[in-house]
Amino acid sequence: MKRVLFFLQNGVGGSERMTINIANLLQGSMCDIIICKINTPYKIQNGSIDNFIPQNLKKTNISNNGKLSFLQQLCYVIKLLKPNIVFCSVMPYNIRLLLIAPFFKNIQFIVRNDNNLLTLNKYKRILLKFTYRNAAKIIAQTEEMRNELINIGLNSNKVITLHNFIDIDLINKKIAEASPFPNDGKVRFVSVGRVADQKGYDILIKAFKIVLNYIPNAELYIVGDIDVNGGRTFGELQDLVKMSNLQEKVFFTGYTNNPYIFIKNASVYVLSSRYEGLPNTLVEALYLNIPAAATKCIPIISRMIQDGENGYLAESENSGSLAQAMLHALQIKKCKQIYHPSSKEDFLKIFEFEQ
Repeated sequence: MKRVLFFLQNGVGGSERMTINIANLLQGSMCDIIICKINTPYKIQNGSIDNFIPQNLKKTNISNNGKLSFLQQLCYVIKLLKPNIVFCSVMPYNIRLLLIAPFFKNIQFIVRNDNNLLTLNKYKRILLKFTYRNAAKIIAQTEEMRNELINIGLNSNKVITLHNFIDIDLINKKIAEASPFPNDGKVRFVSVGRVADQKGYDILIKAFKIVLNYIPNAELYIVGDIDVNGGRTFGELQDLVKMSNLQEKVFFTGYTNNPYIFIKNASVYVLSSRYEGLPNTLVEALYLNIPAAATKCIPIISRMIQDGENGYLAESENSGSLAQAMLHALQIKKCKQIYHPSSKEDFLKIFEFEQ
């Protein structure tokens, strides 16, 4: 029986949830799964990935409390647990794991790139280039991300494009819960993701103010934890809401372990991001047949959404364009399934398991 050691940080973002999805998938393939959660001291985090980790999985913890100490802990836990495969899906941690990979010749290190290289500074891109060479396999979320990795000199045979798959069983179970909204006929726009500058919620709030000129009974729900920077972004957004006199129209729900009931019961799902790897929440909204308004922050979004079929596209950093997309998406009564994520079988092949 193969043992797979998964490293993930204590957050509830897309990379963490994908890691759990993959762990659940491999658990059904008769292998020994261990989750190692990386805790970061002084990090503000209201939500915990613990709520998504199945109780029957083995778990351990380490702390990222210094560069050298963190590397020592990574080495220690790998030596102690003796996995056949190590997996991680967060670029900064991928780099550190692949830095020590040459010391573990009999272990396969598989990493999933959770964002585009443009999100890294020059120094970190150089580190990524040299450490990623030590990976057995590298999962890129999109075709463009794969090309980025190959263009910096990585072996094209190692870099595999796999779009995120979704845990349909979990989603179907979660959406069976009661709607968080009263049955009052109001139009509700929903966006899900941690409250961070990346998500473009300032653009969304400005777009929503425009929308209200046409739909006075609309509300906006932003579902997600505050960012790790101590709430600076959250405070700025609260100020924007007050200055726009939207206190009775814009709602920050904070962390929830069931964002799916908000998406399922939305009139329109909105993605206002400045950049993404591959947005899980948009994939989930499309699976739930909720029309979407989304910024063209990465090329694949233009392939996921077709105007008038399952949503409308908006220009990035443009609140007027996003407002128009929100209004148009509201007119879609029945969504077509345009986008199809990778299958579970595709991911099993990466780990050389059969279902």
